[in-house]
Amino acid sequence: MKSKTKRNKVSSEKVLQKKVGQGVRKPNPFETHVLKSKFTVLNRDPTVGHSIRDTVKPGAIRARAIEKRRQTLGKEFATLHKANRFVDARKDGKNNRPQSNAARRKEMYNLNLTHRGQTLAELERFDDPVDNDDDEDEEDGLLDESFTNAAHFGGGSDEEGEDAGGGRKDRKTVIEEMIANSKRQKVEKQRENDEVYEMMQKLDSSLKALMPQVGEHLRKDSDKPKLDDYDRMMREMIFERRGAPAEKLKSEEQARTEKQRRETLERERLERMKSEAADGGNAAKSHRSADALDDGAYLEDDLNGDEAQDDDDDDGAQYDAKNLSKEATADDGDEDDEEQGSDDSEEENDGSSSEEEEDNLSDLQNGQSSESEEEEEENVPAAATPPVKKQDVTKDRKTEPEPTKIHYDIPAFLEFPREYDTFAELLTNHDIGYQAALVAKLVEKCNQNHPASKANRRLMFVYLLQLITDRFSSPGAAGSIEDAFKALHSLTPFLYDLAQKDPLETGPLFVEVIQEKYSEYRKNPRRFPALSTLAILKLVPLLYSASDVRHSVVTPVLVFVSEMLTRCNVRTRRDLTHGLFLVTIVLESVEQSKRFLPAVHCFLTNILVLAYPKDAQPKAKINTFKLAPHSLALAVPCSSGVNDRNSDIKLLAEDFQHTELTEDYKVRLMASTIGMISVVCKQLDQSEAIQTIAAGFRQHLEVLSKASSLPASVKTILKELLATVTEQAKRPLKYLVAAEKKPKPLRMLEPKIETVYDDIRRRPKTAESLREQRKKMQQKIKRASRSAAREIRLDNEYISKLQMKRRLESDRERKEKVRRIFSDATSQQGELKSLDRKAKYRK
Repeated sequence: MKSKTKRNKVSSEKVLQKKVGQGVRKPNPFETHVLKSKFTVLNRDPTVGHSIRDTVKPGAIRARAIEKRRQTLGKEFATLHKANRFVDARKDGKNNRPQSNAARRKEMYNLNLTHRGQTLAELERFDDPVDNDDDEDEEDGLLDESFTNAAHFGGGSDEEGEDAGGGRKDRKTVIEEMIANSKRQKVEKQRENDEVYEMMQKLDSSLKALMPQVGEHLRKDSDKPKLDDYDRMMREMIFERRGAPAEKLKSEEQARTEKQRRETLERERLERMKSEAADGGNAAKSHRSADALDDGAYLEDDLNGDEAQDDDDDDGAQYDAKNLSKEATADDGDEDDEEQGSDDSEEENDGSSSEEEEDNLSDLQNGQSSESEEEEEENVPAAATPPVKKQDVTKDRKTEPEPTKIHYDIPAFLEFPREYDTFAELLTNHDIGYQAALVAKLVEKCNQNHPASKANRRLMFVYLLQLITDRFSSPGAAGSIEDAFKALHSLTPFLYDLAQKDPLETGPLFVEVIQEKYSEYRKNPRRFPALSTLAILKLVPLLYSASDVRHSVVTPVLVFVSEMLTRCNVRTRRDLTHGLFLVTIVLESVEQSKRFLPAVHCFLTNILVLAYPKDAQPKAKINTFKLAPHSLALAVPCSSGVNDRNSDIKLLAEDFQHTELTEDYKVRLMASTIGMISVVCKQLDQSEAIQTIAAGFRQHLEVLSKASSLPASVKTILKELLATVTEQAKRPLKYLVAAEKKPKPLRMLEPKIETVYDDIRRRPKTAESLREQRKKMQQKIKRASRSAAREIRLDNEYISKLQMKRRLESDRERKEKVRRIFSDATSQQGELKSLDRKAKYRK
């Protein structure tokens, strides 16, 4: 037999020496952190923190880093790809997929597949379902005791458990019979439910057939006895009267905020209206520091005067978006009445609108005269009217009938027209009220939150301007002119809304229209332009802030109007009406700013001069426009028969068409002129030159007051105007006083002391330059990036070590299992051989 080889015994001393050699490791000098101070620091106690620094070993920092990674990366690596890991679903946890989880929860339930593929809306049955499962034997869903004893805990009697052959049934057969019985019972219950449901359907159908017959015997509401007036009054007295719905009251804070906003807008409007504030003059005081030395006090005042003036001119010539967007506040009558008109125009019909908003210029003239009935109706702002007494207002409101609201059937789904022809076709063959309602619908569609709404508002603004131009361009009778002014009155609120919504878009468009009209006028500058041009000019004081000292739209229009009043020849009745219409536009524009336009003064003065009687001609020659056929065309003769007339003395729409100067028109012209002169004197009442202006009107009014051919109503307003003008002309003149100049302060000079340094190395540190700061920042970024890269590298190294450790562990376990398998197989083989040897010996 072979001798067994002895295994080499492991010496315990060698193992101990090996462990001792591994435990003592010489530290790496490149990985050692120096924690002790190399030198002493002044005013620092060396004992503070000395014990702490001594306790820190070279490998302590590494140990802390490894422990930190073990608590963070190690735990995450241990739960990686594990099904039983803990998920923190808190808001501040690490649940980074809430949306995916919500989507997955929605997919768990498919409601479309419930109720046999039908939805609840298709079933439309909300009655209680019939369920026969509530039997007495199986109450509350519990099993029967006999069934429990027979089926549970291996029960079952011999009689029930025997099959047809006399043998006992196995458990599989018993379970199959139980399943078959359960299915049979469910089918029977379902059949019973279906039968009950069919019977209910038959009963419902029969009930529906009987309802008409039963309903004839029921009492209807019409058969109830009507209450008489006494019973109705008794019930009203029993129950409390319900309060009428009113607007929600604003809180104190909201009211205060709204008041501050209005005051701010009014202050900005006044600043734009004053030339000193617009030119950056002395009115706006700039901030002055407490340490200022007044170095600029010795600069010349007009050093940059020309340049500043050129800049102002350039600013006035260019388009200013602020002027378009900043309108007058609630105190500004133009915008207030225009907004009221926008609210009323959508609800009023054609006839009532002309009666409701009688032009306010007629109120200015004390209810006597104006240029035209239709112009007064449409757009003269209420701010131009003087304060009317409350008694008169209430009296007028009582006499005027309330407007009836007309409802127009506008399509609910209205497509916005992309061309003007399509827009014009929508408004063709419809009255003005329907057109206003249709335009309101389109404007509302433009104000929706849609990407194309801005372009649609621009198109809508162009469409409305073109529509107004077309309505006034087609010549016709006086009725068509009245309809055109009514249409202008109805469409102005929508133009105002569009202009306020997008001032940057609509402002240049309106300027282009004015330039086009001016180009047409320049072709024949001695004739008044068409009525369509006057209608467009009428919109200017209503859509924009006319009180600004410089405005990109209003200022060119005023220059345009002044040029027409100065250069155009006045020869017919139509020319006079056009001129008075332009004067009305100017009065509306300067109502807030109180500015003086010489062209208006000259035009009104010429009308007064041409109305002189034949026996009272002026001695000095005055340059006036000529009228055909002779210069005394506006004088009212004594034999005209208009002395006792009490008819309406306002200008009419037909005056824009006719050319003949009738006696009736002369009276209406004089009344309108007197009313406009009263407006001019009232606007310029606080002006420094009111004495000179009033004196110019006074001498002509005194001559006209002596004429006996004027009606009594015209004489009344003439006397009132003459008294006002006389009082203004006799006011004492104020002496001219030079503006006070700011005294030049004494210059307080301080010596400039500079520190002289002998040694440049001892120079104190000053503020670092931008270059140095950038360089330091780059160094910090570089150092931080290096540390971050090092940390990432160490993290990857730690993870790789964990992976290698896990791999080695799995390999070790696998080898151990293989070794155990081979060991078991060897032992089995040995046992098998021993059994074989024993079997041989037995033989």
